[in-house]
Amino acid sequence: MFCSLAIAAALPTATLAASFGADVGFDPTTLGGIDLAIGSDVELVDANDLMGSGTTDVQIDGSFDLCILVGASTTCDSSAFVGDSAPVTFLVTLTVAAINNPDISGPFTLILRDLNPSPGYPRSAITVDTDYAAIPNFDPNGFDFDASHGINGFDPFIVIQDSVADDDIRYYLGWTVMLGDSVTFRFDLEEGTIRSDLPFFEFSAIPVTVPEPGTALLMGLGLAGLCTAGRRDAVRTGGRD
Repeated sequence: MFCSLAIAAALPTATLAASFGADVGFDPTTLGGIDLAIGSDVELVDANDLMGSGTTDVQIDGSFDLCILVGASTTCDSSAFVGDSAPVTFLVTLTVAAINNPDISGPFTLILRDLNPSPGYPRSAITVDTDYAAIPNFDPNGFDFDASHGINGFDPFIVIQDSVADDDIRYYLGWTVMLGDSVTFRFDLEEGTIRSDLPFFEFSAIPVTVPEPGTALLMGLGLAGLCTAGRRDAVRTGGRD
């Protein structure tokens, strides 16, 4: 069942980058205010990029044709070069391609829950951008990027607090989406080198929505609300540990 939740009205304070915690989820000291608080009786269902046969609760489609910026480059490259050193920036997009769980209907929350350990990147090496700053002199170079979408082309996150148990509280990032929606975000390799596999993430979903923080901000300024666009990424599994 899906209950025991609270929605915070305050807009989270933007930070330059969200860092992963030592164990699961994000370090709360690198996040803004909490937008959505859920309890242990809220089930996190799977959301992943279905690479083989079978189904998942929420199917996220993506592409390996990413926008990769190595070092000081501001021109998108569609391929990564093993051994290239940090800093490396990735622009990626998730698209909600299918919903196979009847408990998920209408708008829902897609959760960026954790860094997948399989490629072997240290948790300290990857950060997720929550500043949404424009990239000076940016050249998409064929990458489908609309700088007028969202905030400088990126979809603002909501911050989620998950009280798994009294002594186990986890923090995630997420977006309010519907079937067919896409979200674009940026993450960075802050240290080390590109490995044979690129970094990727673990995703989940819950049938709970809150206003997108960027939408509330723009409405407060009397500007237009946010829209949805599409681009690319390769993602993997979800669910509660």
